[in-house]
Amino acid sequence: MDIDAAILWCATRDDSALKMTRSLGVTERLLNGSAKVAWKFIGEYHEKYGSIPSVGLIVENSGCVVKPPDTEEDRVDLRYVVDQLYERFQFKSLNYGLGKSSEALENGNQQEAIDEVLKLSDHLRSERKDQLQIHSLGDVAPEVLAMYERVKRGETGVPFPWQTMTDMTLGMWPGTLTFFVARPGVGKTWTAVIMAMHAWQVAKLRVLIVSPELGRVELGERCVAKYGGFSYKDMVSAELGVFAEPKFYQVIEELKANGDGLYILDDEDRLQPDYIEQAVEAVQPHLVIIDSLYMLRVERGKVKSGAGSKGDRMERVVETINWMRGLSRKKRSFAPEGLPVVGIHQLSRDGKVRSDAAKSIKSGRGTGGLEDTVALSDALFWNAHNLFAMYQDQYMMQDHQLMYVPLKARRQTKVSNLVISWDLTTMDFKELGTKIGEQSSAYEDEDEREVPY
Repeated sequence: MDIDAAILWCATRDDSALKMTRSLGVTERLLNGSAKVAWKFIGEYHEKYGSIPSVGLIVENSGCVVKPPDTEEDRVDLRYVVDQLYERFQFKSLNYGLGKSSEALENGNQQEAIDEVLKLSDHLRSERKDQLQIHSLGDVAPEVLAMYERVKRGETGVPFPWQTMTDMTLGMWPGTLTFFVARPGVGKTWTAVIMAMHAWQVAKLRVLIVSPELGRVELGERCVAKYGGFSYKDMVSAELGVFAEPKFYQVIEELKANGDGLYILDDEDRLQPDYIEQAVEAVQPHLVIIDSLYMLRVERGKVKSGAGSKGDRMERVVETINWMRGLSRKKRSFAPEGLPVVGIHQLSRDGKVRSDAAKSIKSGRGTGGLEDTVALSDALFWNAHNLFAMYQDQYMMQDHQLMYVPLKARRQTKVSNLVISWDLTTMDFKELGTKIGEQSSAYEDEDEREVPY
């Protein structure tokens, strides 16, 4: 592989690719010959014009080759190419340093030989630190300042559909993992749809939904209902009526023309890490949402094969959660800081909330012990940046309300429960406040019995 040609090709795909290549420590010192001239030209051009020069311009101003490897065996991975650059540079340094030390020994200058060896050791240690991306607090402090300034300017990560949730988390930043958990039937998939539609429709971001549970048409029905504001039940039963039905056909035509940017991956037989990561590279989303993460086929270690196999299901879910963390933190040319990833999971079927705890939840005063009902809670709590439990009892269901209870918010800003409207007829999911009102029927005739969540 022509390492110099490959790294220049990787770095000049777009601005984010150049930023990521620089973040991995690539500078002129790692390059050879005309590649040094090319790298300097790329930097100067980008600083002057704010864009990446074309390959033709790079070749014209440096005489350097810029192309991807030709063979399948040399398929480009930026980190691999950068590692090859470091290894080559370290070999050159080793060859030069030992040569200088040997020369001093031949001349009978022992102290000079020792000094050259110590200088070489310090140099190799510094290069190794750069290659492994080890940062001192002094390196990190300016990044802390940069983050502070971004937040001060009002910048957030990918916003949630509800302002209170965005306020308490500062949004979903690159490299973060957010989970929503609930009992079956409470609305986990609808939460995924609302999140996806808000990021795509309102924030104008690219979104990838991975759905091992629902097929693309079933998930698409929910997205279309949310987009058009149709009664979901009327739409799926083909009973929209004389006023809503023409709008439905209009919305379908609109989405056919302008529906790019929201992508659904539903091939259950292939929903494994490599396949999903290939989809991420192809789509280059700003947000990845995985509905029903417990149905993915992540199999490592002692886990056997496939859903329904004799492999331990709990171990498979733990491996899935660990893989999702890696998915969020992996640096890519289009996402040099990582990706925000959302996972939909479940609460234990055995989980119960006492009526007194339910009152505490609804009044916004606490979690009511919901954290103890999260399935595989240790793995979730360890890996999550944000973790929300969805709470809805029979009274709230009657009142078309649902509550999100924050069990973990890593930034810990303005943490509070969140009540939203939950009406699949009017497609109303707006924020209502931080607690169920005292006038709610949920407080009538409740005793100290345990009530199923």
